[in-house]
Amino acid sequence: MKKLLLLIVLAAIVSAANAQLPNGSLAPNLDVTDINGNNHNLEAILAEGKQVIVVFSATWSGPDWQYFSTNALQDVYNDFGPNGTNELEILYVEADMSTTIDDVNGTGTMTQGDYVSLINFPMVNLAQTTISEEWVVNYFPLIYLVCPSGIVYELGQQDYNDLTASLTDQGGNFCGYFTYDNNAALTGIVSTLDCGGTSLEVGLYNSGINSLTACSISVEDSQGYSNIIEWTGNLAQNETVFVSIGDFVYDALVEVNVVILTPDENANDNAASATVYPTSSVTSHIQIDLLTDNFPGEISWTVTNSLNEVVLQSPYYNAPQSQHIEDYFLSSMDCYQFHIYDSFGDGLAWEGDVTGHINVNSIDADGNVEPFFIYDGSYQYTDLEFSFEVVEIVPVSITGTVYHDANENGYKENSEVGIGGVEVHLDELVTYTNPDGSFIYNDVSGDNDALDIVYDNTVWPTNTTPTSIDVSQSLAYSYAFGLSENDPNFNLNYSYSEPWFFCGFDGYLYLTVSNAGNQSTDGTVSYALDPLLSFINATPTPTSIDGNVVTWDIADLAIGNSLYFYIEVLAPSFEQMGEEITHSVELISFDNEGNVTDNDSGDYTAVLACSYDPNDKAGAPAGVTDEHNIMNGTDLEYLIRFQNTGNYQAFNIHVLDALDSDLNWNTFQLISTSHYCQPTMNMTSGEIDFYFPDINLPDSTANEAGSHGFIRYRISPQAALPEMTTIENTAYIYFDFNPAVITNTTLHTISDLFFGIEEADLATLQLFPMPASDMVNVTTAGMTGAVNISVTDMFGRIALDCGNYYSNNCKLDISALPAGIYNVVVRSVNTEQTATAKLVVKK
Repeated sequence: MKKLLLLIVLAAIVSAANAQLPNGSLAPNLDVTDINGNNHNLEAILAEGKQVIVVFSATWSGPDWQYFSTNALQDVYNDFGPNGTNELEILYVEADMSTTIDDVNGTGTMTQGDYVSLINFPMVNLAQTTISEEWVVNYFPLIYLVCPSGIVYELGQQDYNDLTASLTDQGGNFCGYFTYDNNAALTGIVSTLDCGGTSLEVGLYNSGINSLTACSISVEDSQGYSNIIEWTGNLAQNETVFVSIGDFVYDALVEVNVVILTPDENANDNAASATVYPTSSVTSHIQIDLLTDNFPGEISWTVTNSLNEVVLQSPYYNAPQSQHIEDYFLSSMDCYQFHIYDSFGDGLAWEGDVTGHINVNSIDADGNVEPFFIYDGSYQYTDLEFSFEVVEIVPVSITGTVYHDANENGYKENSEVGIGGVEVHLDELVTYTNPDGSFIYNDVSGDNDALDIVYDNTVWPTNTTPTSIDVSQSLAYSYAFGLSENDPNFNLNYSYSEPWFFCGFDGYLYLTVSNAGNQSTDGTVSYALDPLLSFINATPTPTSIDGNVVTWDIADLAIGNSLYFYIEVLAPSFEQMGEEITHSVELISFDNEGNVTDNDSGDYTAVLACSYDPNDKAGAPAGVTDEHNIMNGTDLEYLIRFQNTGNYQAFNIHVLDALDSDLNWNTFQLISTSHYCQPTMNMTSGEIDFYFPDINLPDSTANEAGSHGFIRYRISPQAALPEMTTIENTAYIYFDFNPAVITNTTLHTISDLFFGIEEADLATLQLFPMPASDMVNVTTAGMTGAVNISVTDMFGRIALDCGNYYSNNCKLDISALPAGIYNVVVRSVNTEQTATAKLVVKK
């Protein structure tokens, strides 16, 4: 394993001993060409007896721009450079290979400004990774002083006076001006990490004139370990040696402190400290939860394997105070090292009140999250490092969020809300975002190609991130899609599930209200019940019940979120079998000032039936004849009902529905569900998995009203199907781990020919007024010759025989009929044509 420099958290005296070339080491050569085409060779410049300041920077880094804006280096270059005393050269090296010359000029997308106009010394736009590796460039700005002897020191972001003092030996003691005969110094603690333990070494540097031949070094850690190491050797002036201070196995975070005990002439460089993190055993699914501080460009991280190969690295962060939750899946069980860098050296803690955080979690196959590294922003760092061992490979998942990008910066801040109900595609798979805007695909193959979203671009006209992502080459498995609006849209929609009512049984009226706008919205929704129904209960508790009108107030419904309402009613007895039961819904939306922004309403009718199966499937329209004939192009609506008739609640429910191949799967539209549902459609097989996570559906003995659930969706047949094509559909309902409850199979038959024949014999019948009490006008169309008119009750018994008429218009005296619902039946005497209309008699 390679040696890795550890963080100095405590009072480290050597100012830059943690993540760069050690002070007193020999600088690598630098042979580069600047943006004007001029060559610069470090060895050649040093051979002239000059000092060289090498600045490694990134155009996107805020601290870099702030430092260069002080003009400290530019002023030093004017006084000591080629146009001054000619004792000094300064080289600016733009060390991020992803930046461009446009960024250097201040016109690109990753820049703080025009560096060419700001800086007066040579500038290099780096395109060689080896230079950054040789010079240990892990943060920006990294400022080195190289002496004519080739010895390197880190200067840091000094002002003009401090730089001048360092360069002219007015207290800086650089470039060979050693004022002490005997001076041993520590350059920082380094480690050799593996998952079996940590080997620590400390850099011992001779900054005195005389050779260093012996030194006593004290080693202590926060767990009580203490030892004194007696080093002997022969270390010449300006040389460094690494001294082993022990092999350690830690199960918790520990502080290690090293101090030189041997008296010398300068005690200010005799101490070094480091924080060592324990090795954690984790799964291959790691999640990084990062909240940036106000300087996100300073933050980066890498993960390397046991061969020192970088297997993961951070994206570029440029949004202050933005949260990034990213999932990664490592491919093999191995020992890994995690490095987190801050180029300014202050970590995610700064002088103000705002700090960030970094949490690294391990997630097992069941989705359980276990943190194994937590940084809360309470201390400063330049390079945090820790090791971890992958001991379990878990299936790959793809997660993400769709969110309202209020400031349109392409990054999700904590204050920005998710958008629920957005359609998300992963190749042939389709799912929808949860109420919080999140989505997940579990146990994916890992060789997927495209992830994209489908949404209403009239409500969300602006996408602040790409809406389609090529995931085939991605290392990340978490994605964020940002959407934004032009104008506020306060709009609630409702979906109504047409119920089935059964004689003498409890029935349920279900309603789903969803926020289809782009703002949190208030509203009211009202249900007007048919007088034949007896109100029992409603969930949630209504705001008011006025006669047969049940009303709920809706407050601050979040974007894309839904509310689920249902009313339990008692259906009438068998005497009203076949009656039409009518009810209506009204939904009003308000803006944040209470103004009405939308008003939706509808009337709905169902027919009373007298038997049922609590786990069944029905298709509408029912069609004609026993073959359920429908015409080509007729949209189908399916209702799947389920009920927990066991003796304990169902925690999770899956309803699997394999769509008929003669249906156009792309037209699938989920209308409503009784509870929160996460559907996933496989566009290859046509199978839909309606998943009700944590539904906790009670059993019918404990809570009959709450034991019901349903799914309602709409879909279209394929175009121009052949005559007599049959469309069948069956659902499979899984309560937790129980075997499937299989519903009945619905049937529809495509028969344009059937409807073509019937259309020729079509007769219509109109009644008015309606309802009537004494006389009713009867008008027929499509019949010729004499007609016979009769009135029957709902059981088909003749209540009034009106005889034959020889006109298309006549009046019936119904004054003798009791109040109720009847059928008026008109039959052609000559052609056997029949027409029927509903008659409501009111007294």
